Amino acid sequence: MPRDKFNHKKYNQEWRKRNPEKVAEYNLRRREKYKLNPPSLKPKTEKQLVYNREYNKTNRERLNAYRRERYAFSSDSNRNQSYKKRYGISLEDYNKMLVEQNGVCAICFQEPKVRRLAVDHNHNTGQVRGLLCHHCNTSLGSFNDDKSLLLSAVKYLDKWDK
Repeated sequence: MPRDKFNHKKYNQEWRKRNPEKVAEYNLRRREKYKLNPPSLKPKTEKQLVYNREYNKTNRERLNAYRRERYAFSSDSNRNQSYKKRYGISLEDYNKMLVEQNGVCAICFQEPKVRRLAVDHNHNTGQVRGLLCHHCNTSLGSFNDDKSLLLSAVKYLDKWDK
């Protein structure tokens, strides 16, 4: 059998289906072992703690730069994955839409204050319509994207505007 990741994973899944009693026995042994000595709760020695504190103190700038770089990359990567999964668009598509809308909400034309603009989409068809601020997006959601309800709300506001 080839040793690529996919086939190995598939082989393991099939083996687990064929041998449920061995899997149950293994899991039981593993649970007992980690009850006695969980690796995450293993206390560090005083020597390790002192070394870690000293290392962090002397390398603070380098560690912070590394963390900022990692956070920026993972943040963009996570957003890209999320947009693709939820809406079928990439982060690049989102950024193009943002430029086309001049960085403002498609309804109120305000720049976002705290959160980035949300991707507005049709819940029935999945079609992406544009980018909205949090308030406009939740307002549309509250009206269930129903035009007649929105028109009723406009009429209601006009009635009290006189």
